[in-house]
Amino acid sequence: ARVIREAHPDPVILSGGIFRPHAEKGAAYLRALLEIPGTRDAIDVLSLHCYFDKDGLEHTERTMRLAAQVMPGTPVWITETGTPSIGRGPHIDQEWQAKMVVGVYGSLLALGADRVFWHTLSDPPNPEHHLRRAPFASHSLLQSAATSGPGPGAQRSDKPAGTVYRRLSTYMAQVDPQSLQEIPAKDGRILETDL
Repeated sequence: ARVIREAHPDPVILSGGIFRPHAEKGAAYLRALLEIPGTRDAIDVLSLHCYFDKDGLEHTERTMRLAAQVMPGTPVWITETGTPSIGRGPHIDQEWQAKMVVGVYGSLLALGADRVFWHTLSDPPNPEHHLRRAPFASHSLLQSAATSGPGPGAQRSDKPAGTVYRRLSTYMAQVDPQSLQEIPAKDGRILETDL
């Protein structure tokens, strides 16, 4: 960090992306990392990865609560997040994943994340065949046609989550991030913006 700051006047130095900080092992790893002398001073932004397949937002809440505990006042970027569109739970399908795009982004932003990045653009063809070796094979926003192979020439189309993500991105690009606030709601959560 010292060398980077000497070479560049205004760098933004992220921690390495911490996987599953909402889980016990991820939280313990992050706490141990921050005990190493000089680590806290080297980090401008805390980079966290938050994945889950549960039908709720408890993981986003635990992730952001941990960040506030271990690095109060430090910006948080969720540099990887995602939910599957194929999986073991009866709730997991493409419609649920689309709903979770809004829920995950809204929850993380309401809880103080500065930036949120969805992990993976496109599923491989036939993602169900890849799930055993690649559990994130269906987290993507796009799907490949089963007849096209992987690579730049593959035929891709939006999943419902991709359509929702495009709409959300277009809307959020116009929002002042400082205007975001959660307002009380019966049986749910509402994130209000300046629009």
